[in-house]
Amino acid sequence: LRKLFLTTIIVIMVQESNSSMRLVVAAFVSIAFLALTSLAMPFARRDDDLFAVFINLLLVFVFLSGLLVKLCSYDDGVRCEQMFGMSSADRLSGFFAVATAVVFAGLVFVVIWKVMVAAYAPTIRLKTTHREPMLEMPSGNLFHAFISHVWGTGQDQTHAIVRQLQLKMPTIKIWLDVDHLDNLGALEDSVGVSVAFIVFLSKGYFRSKNCRRELYTAIDLGKNIIAVLETDDQKGGASLQEMKRECMECCTDR
Repeated sequence: LRKLFLTTIIVIMVQESNSSMRLVVAAFVSIAFLALTSLAMPFARRDDDLFAVFINLLLVFVFLSGLLVKLCSYDDGVRCEQMFGMSSADRLSGFFAVATAVVFAGLVFVVIWKVMVAAYAPTIRLKTTHREPMLEMPSGNLFHAFISHVWGTGQDQTHAIVRQLQLKMPTIKIWLDVDHLDNLGALEDSVGVSVAFIVFLSKGYFRSKNCRRELYTAIDLGKNIIAVLETDDQKGGASLQEMKRECMECCTDR
């Protein structure tokens, strides 16, 4: 839309002989888009938003520079001398060219710096794109995942899993009992507002009535279920066969 306005609409609306007015309109349009981009942050990635803000800022600077140079071309440079201490529009053009180059160099420096920081930051990247996953939140959901575990044998492990995910994906929202459990009677509601359901299988999971409530709700709602099996018996783990037997013994209320 901005490109269309700057390249077509202004040319049609403002006559070529009134080039100063074209620069004024273009500058105001660029300022408006700069303000909108800064407020709305329309892109999914924050670095894309920052890049868009820099580009709009550079456009504003270029158009304002052109307008000032145009003003200095009148009165044989007298006004230019009074306003900027430069005797000609050519000198002012050179100054703004250098200033624009400095701003552009600053933009390049920021981009390189962000790339270097991102390269060493702990994160998760998709193999196909080599970029961090876009964590979308479907309408009606509050959490990307609900993690279900039995306190006796799975609490420490699940807390470690969630903290690592939050470290590598700061925007992820995971329902975890120590963070979000206010009412045991609302477990089903919490599962319902989560996109995925992570079940941490350790000894005693299926013996827990609340764990079964959570699992049954996830199945009934057709949630994407991700199973994590703890196999270290020193940490409350069990083999897959043992968990199957426990499930068959305890899941008789459905």
